[in-house]
Amino acid sequence: MAKIIKLNSKIYPLEAILSSSYAFTGQAYIHLDGDPKKEIFVRIKNKGRYSKEKSDSLCRDFRNSLIHHVLRHRISKNNKKLREYVVCRALYSVMPDFISSENKVPGELSGLVDAKSIKKTRSQK
Repeated sequence: MAKIIKLNSKIYPLEAILSSSYAFTGQAYIHLDGDPKKEIFVRIKNKGRYSKEKSDSLCRDFRNSLIHHVLRHRISKNNKKLREYVVCRALYSVMPDFISSENKVPGELSGLVDAKSIKKTRSQK
């Protein structure tokens, strides 16, 4: 028995819907349709023969999973710069000294890392 859930894509980002859908591919067949800028329809069909109660339970579980993935998506988005900074600092701390004497970080990394703080970290080792 297939159930259709209508989702407002302003509340539920497509990435969160895709993550939740993927998490349920072991239990159900998932079909997505609609306009990603307005609303998305999720069709959930159980794999195997289940009762109506089991189908309803699966839809409730999907909605809970969706909330989980929306929150993960928002936290990930909010912490993106911090993650990039931490990873860059970690990688720089184990790389050979290629920062020039003018304290310049090469290329696209210059916006993420301060060369003076890296040299200070290295000198403390």
